[in-house]
Amino acid sequence: EPLRLRDAGGAAIRLRPDQHGDFAQSLAPGTWRLEDPLSDTQWSGFLLGYAPVRLARPLAAIAPRTTAWTLITVTFDDLQRSYIEKIAAGYAGLDWDYLLAVDNQFYKGPGYINGLMSGANVAYNSSGHPVTVRALQPGGRFDFIGGYFSAAWHNAEGETLAVRAWRDDQLVAEEQLRLSHLAPVYLHADYRDITRLELETTHYWQFVVDDLSFRLPQTGE
Repeated sequence: EPLRLRDAGGAAIRLRPDQHGDFAQSLAPGTWRLEDPLSDTQWSGFLLGYAPVRLARPLAAIAPRTTAWTLITVTFDDLQRSYIEKIAAGYAGLDWDYLLAVDNQFYKGPGYINGLMSGANVAYNSSGHPVTVRALQPGGRFDFIGGYFSAAWHNAEGETLAVRAWRDDQLVAEEQLRLSHLAPVYLHADYRDITRLELETTHYWQFVVDDLSFRLPQTGE
C-alpha cells in the first residue's frame, strides 16, 4: 500500500514518492499524520499552518518508554534582559552552544523579521557558527520535534542548513534544508531519544529559528 497523509477528521490522501522516496503535496491547514502501511515506524502528527513543512526521514524504532516526557516549545520571548542575549546552558532544560536570541527588529534583516512566529524574539547562530543543543545531563536524552527556520539575510537566499542528530557517538539522522529570507519552513524532525542536535549552514550564513519544540523526560521519574 502507498504512503498516506491523514487529516484530523480521518480523511486520507495517497502519496506518490519519487525514486528517492521524496514527495511534495499541497494540503489544507490543520493537523496531519504520515502513515506507511508497510512499516512499523510511527510518525507524530504535525500542524500545517502559515509555513510549508518539511518532513525529516524517520529514525529507527526505539524501545517503548517507561517514563513520562514533557512537551516544550522554546519561543525565546522570555529573554528580555537586552536586545541580544546568548542562550545559556540550562535554558529550557537543555545545553546550548552558539545560539543567540534577539528582538526580530534589531538587525533589520528580512529573515529576522519574516522568520518570527510568535512574540518579538527569534534566535540565530552567532557569527554563522554551527549550533549544538545537548541534553543537560551527561548521557541524558531528549526529543527534537521541530522548528521554523529561515535565512537571516537576502544574500543568503537558498543557503543550506544541515541538521544532524546523535545518540552518544552515533549519527542517527541527517537532513539538509534549503532556507529563504522571505518566509520560514517548518522542519518536522521527530528525532527521539537523541543526546545531541547540530545545526550548521553550509556557507556560514546566519540562520533564524523560532518556536523550537522538544520533549524532555520529566524530572523525578
